[in-house]
Amino acid sequence: MSGNEARTVTAALERWAGLRRAACYLAVAALVLAAIGVVHYRAESRGQRQTHETSERLNVSLGQTALVRALETVQSDLAYLAQHNQSLGLFRDEPGAKRALTADFMTFAAEKGLYDQVRFLDPRGMELVRVNLEEAGPRPVPADRLQNKADRYYFEEAAALGRGEVYISPLDLNVERGRVQQPLKPVIRLSTPVFGPDRERTGVLILNYLGERLLGAFRTATANISDHVVLLNADGFWLSSPRPEDEWGFMSGQQRSFATDHRSAWERIRRESAGQFTTADGTYTFATVHPIEPRAGTGRPASGPWKVVSQLGPGELGLGAGAFARHHLPLYSVMLVLLAMGAILLARARLRQRQALMRVAFEQRFREILENIDLMGLGLDVDGTINFCNRALLERVGWEARDLYGRSCFQTLIAAEDRAQYDQLFRELVAGERPLAPSDSRILTREGERRIVAWNCAPVQRPDGARAGLVFLGDDVTEAREAEEQVRMLSRAVEQSPATVMITDPRGAIEYVNPKFTQLTGYTLDEVRGINPRILKSGKTTPEEYACLWKTVTSGGEWRGELQNRKKNGDLYWEAATICAVHDRRGEVAHFLAVKEDITERRRLEDRFRHCVESAPCALVLGDRDGRIVLINRGVEKLFGYARDELLGREVELLLPKELRERHVRYRTAFHSAPNARPMGAGRDLMARRKDGSRFPVEVGLIPVEDSDESDLVLASVVDITERRRLERALVERDVTIAESRALAAVGRMANMVAHDIRNPLSSVKMGLQIIGKQLADRLTPEERELSGIALEQVHYMEEILDDLMSYSRENHLSLEWLQVDKLLDAAVLLVQRQIDEHRVTVRTRYQTGLPHLHGDATRLRRAFSNLILNAAQATRGLQDREPQVLISTHLELAPGRPRIRVEIRDNGPGVDPDQIPRLFEPFFTTRSAGTGLGLPIVRRIVEQHRGTVEIWPGDTGTCVSVVLPTGPLELPAQEAQPERSADLALAAGDFDPDAPAGGSQPP
Repeated sequence: MSGNEARTVTAALERWAGLRRAACYLAVAALVLAAIGVVHYRAESRGQRQTHETSERLNVSLGQTALVRALETVQSDLAYLAQHNQSLGLFRDEPGAKRALTADFMTFAAEKGLYDQVRFLDPRGMELVRVNLEEAGPRPVPADRLQNKADRYYFEEAAALGRGEVYISPLDLNVERGRVQQPLKPVIRLSTPVFGPDRERTGVLILNYLGERLLGAFRTATANISDHVVLLNADGFWLSSPRPEDEWGFMSGQQRSFATDHRSAWERIRRESAGQFTTADGTYTFATVHPIEPRAGTGRPASGPWKVVSQLGPGELGLGAGAFARHHLPLYSVMLVLLAMGAILLARARLRQRQALMRVAFEQRFREILENIDLMGLGLDVDGTINFCNRALLERVGWEARDLYGRSCFQTLIAAEDRAQYDQLFRELVAGERPLAPSDSRILTREGERRIVAWNCAPVQRPDGARAGLVFLGDDVTEAREAEEQVRMLSRAVEQSPATVMITDPRGAIEYVNPKFTQLTGYTLDEVRGINPRILKSGKTTPEEYACLWKTVTSGGEWRGELQNRKKNGDLYWEAATICAVHDRRGEVAHFLAVKEDITERRRLEDRFRHCVESAPCALVLGDRDGRIVLINRGVEKLFGYARDELLGREVELLLPKELRERHVRYRTAFHSAPNARPMGAGRDLMARRKDGSRFPVEVGLIPVEDSDESDLVLASVVDITERRRLERALVERDVTIAESRALAAVGRMANMVAHDIRNPLSSVKMGLQIIGKQLADRLTPEERELSGIALEQVHYMEEILDDLMSYSRENHLSLEWLQVDKLLDAAVLLVQRQIDEHRVTVRTRYQTGLPHLHGDATRLRRAFSNLILNAAQATRGLQDREPQVLISTHLELAPGRPRIRVEIRDNGPGVDPDQIPRLFEPFFTTRSAGTGLGLPIVRRIVEQHRGTVEIWPGDTGTCVSVVLPTGPLELPAQEAQPERSADLALAAGDFDPDAPAGGSQPP
């Protein structure tokens, strides 16, 4: 066989071996792909099933939550309605209470829109109040149509409950006259007993909740599974179902139910509270809803729990094999084709690799020596092409051998800016124009990093003696060259540093100092070399500080601090020092390094500034932009009671009351956005807080300060103005007292004059007009009778003015007795009933039951309340758009000490100007065309005599006057506790009060 034939046979055998190898690769890949497909199918099927199960549980839970929240809302409404009206005392069989309760029920039914009926039954089961919700809105049922429900189960169950317990009826359809109401109206009845102030049972409160709202909330929450979710009652009948014909079967007598259709599944659902399980019929997911949780004191339901159940068929959870195949067949087909192509390519690559290994096998023996040395080896042809590179070189540059062989060294391993220079140098070496001497050059790694290499080179000779290339052996010296350059740079930096630098050996002997040290201390390096730094000691630094310094640096730490040392000429100076240890390669201390800065001038300025700040006559606080305290003086410690360490670094809001801190942060931020000096007295007065929690008023001045590091600082000066405020208030109170005293004296003199000079003639005029009106009534013309009536009204008006003047001017002494507030107010209304009727005002009362008695003067209090009621009635004059009304209400307030009774008198008139409220209690100030302006000052005097307060504020409509009186015995000074003088003595003195009691404490 010839050589060509042998090569042909060998090539054919190699191709056949390659085909067999490709077939083996393809078979292995197909098996792996099939296994991947099986695992993929199982994982996706399991994941889809878990997703469906989780979705079912979530949607069932949403339906359960919607039902629970709806029931909680209804129970909360029932509790609120019961507690609210019990607190107002409206659960009584009284006309006024029933009217108020009906109004409250109608408002409640209109606002909620959830309840078909709201009813209140007395203890015998008789309906006292019932409100029906109709299409037009809530409507009260007339008294003649109210029914007795004593025989109904929801009344009997509720009547047996205790305070706070609730009865809930089953969810069923409303039945009218023995038939199910059409259209269907699902209803739940909730009832609870109600009680009076003395804990007696006053009846039962019942709500008829529209079940369609509850079912609507359930269907909305389970909309995602609406085609297979149901709501069941305790007997397994459908309350809600995707098939409407299945619902409410128990109301029509049907025997078919969920329990009969799914017997085995229903037994488990009925026993357990919640869960998910799978049977031959499919997967069931269920949860339980209790109308009322079975806890003590919260009520008891009348029916068993409800069940929320979803059912998926047997094939609806998992993923079928057919669906998986249809979905993923294209993907797996493409993968199989790619694997076949990969197998062919891999077989060809193996064949080429085998051929290449055979070609380079003989070269490997010659390069093993260069491959195993630690020096980088590089071989270049005469044109700079790489023909060899060893392992050490490849590790340094990050390339693979196949990426470098046959490529130009200058295009691959040399940076662009160095290529021309190195190419020229290489050509001179190949030509023998430059000696082959060691040299440094920079090479480029694959990541672009430049490394410095120290090269030695040798020529590669041809048989004819010409150079066929060069072989280079080199060592990476990048770190060594950088370290040398860094040492040179650090040496120059230390020599030129503006700070003093000192280096000692481990024993503390000085080895080096820089020129700045000589300039500062006067000692040269030759004078201090080998000497301990203690020659600089001034004696001002304590041994403890030096001990702490050496302990820190010898343990490997860094010490920072300030030292006072002495120069060569004896002068003292301050320096800020940083001292640390320098370790050798073994981790042992080789040197100590000290870097120091002369801070003598800074310390002098700081001492001067600190003295100025500490000596300031006010408290000074320096804060940064974030509101943190940087500096304080002794005035702050004295004023606020904090130690200096307790405030430094804390936020300045610590010095303010808690309720003002958040607002102060906004003020501080706004100030820093536009910082301007704010002198004392030009800003707002603030309240400050000491460490012990006491509050006091302060005045603050602000000055923006720029720090050296360009941070925004603010210097605040704080002055306690408590004493100034006290003096100002005392001055104002003194002025008010003087003014009131003068006014009182003037009114007293005028009242005495009126009593002696006007009252008797005015009585004669009044008597004459009354005689004329009675005896000559038949002979007077209509015009004369009208004039006579007008004159008599003016006489009455003048008498009222005289009464006000006399009441305000004379000294009043209280006749104390125990009073019932409601009777006192009713008597006050009777006093002004005529004026109320003239103004056509409706007076409504709302008295809290069970109020304690008041200790006071019945006559004075009746006069005060009648004045306020008359003012409220007059305030409604001229109303056109609404009925004039006055509401009188009372309630008990619990306050520190003893309780108080608050009486509020509200009108629905146009209201009072808020700017005029502070002047309404001033004598002779009035907002009306008629009157003396003494009514409200008289009221205030009477209330303050009873140790109470009176306030006026505008309401949503009209004005509200609030009178607060203390309960319990009233303790008065001796001069106020004198008994009243007789009516004759008062008349003789000229200060007879027409409203005084006639022979007792009852009103005339």
